[in-house]
Amino acid sequence: MKARCASRVAGGLAVFAAVLPLVAVSPTAGAASVPPFPSPATVLTMGDIAALQGAVCRSPNTCTLVYYPWFVTPLGVTALQDAVTTTSANKIIVFGYSNGALVAEQWLEQHLNDPNIPSSDVLSFVVIGNPARELWPQSPYQVIDVSRQYDAASDYPNNPASPYYLLAIMNAGAGFWINHLNYRDVNLDDPANAVWTVGNTTYVLTPSPNLPILLGLAPFFPSLNEQLKAAIETAYIRPVPFPPTMQPATPATSKSNWRPSRRAKPPTSRRVIRSRTSRRYSISRR
Repeated sequence: MKARCASRVAGGLAVFAAVLPLVAVSPTAGAASVPPFPSPATVLTMGDIAALQGAVCRSPNTCTLVYYPWFVTPLGVTALQDAVTTTSANKIIVFGYSNGALVAEQWLEQHLNDPNIPSSDVLSFVVIGNPARELWPQSPYQVIDVSRQYDAASDYPNNPASPYYLLAIMNAGAGFWINHLNYRDVNLDDPANAVWTVGNTTYVLTPSPNLPILLGLAPFFPSLNEQLKAAIETAYIRPVPFPPTMQPATPATSKSNWRPSRRAKPPTSRRVIRSRTSRRYSISRR
């Protein structure tokens, strides 16, 4: 039953994909590289310390959790202020994930001109799955902002003029549950990442070869995945394209590789069919 439902979903999307034009999006900014994390540093963490393969909290850096009621952003801003002002390390990294990134953005917005906060030689930021990605204030502080492709929190469709904008929104909605909730395997050194800078902020977009909207069916329908992806990408204006080093996902099992069983039907069935066919012929001759 599950296989039959999956086949129907894929079939419906395939019909839709058959009429999609392929439109390219031109880059508007130059590429860059990801700067190294300050080290040794005290990392004030609001989120998953294992994200980014644990790179931010890797020795000699040490991580300290900033506790606050999750999603109560104002209390998070207060907790972060207390943590920053009571940390005496030579290097401090504020590491925010999801709502933690929003806390970091609002804290910086409120304290940007505060002479009592650490200078840019001491303080820096790493944020992932950042809902405030488009709102982050320009400042002298180094910021590394990481998003997975199609994460609705940080990679929401931004081109409403696309005829596939609603499809892209649906895909990003699926991406919230599939991509936003998992940043542990993200590798900042992956040459397939798109990287660009705006001021002191380095933006990283990691590719998602398979569309979240296909719910795991993409490896079985690679052609459908590529056609839908081309359409969905028209709903995004990307500052830079992904590098050509990015390879499409290798399907574990491809629909195109499937072959029907060669097992023959029982001889009795063939004789019955021939007999019936002969009878129909004889009837038609009469």
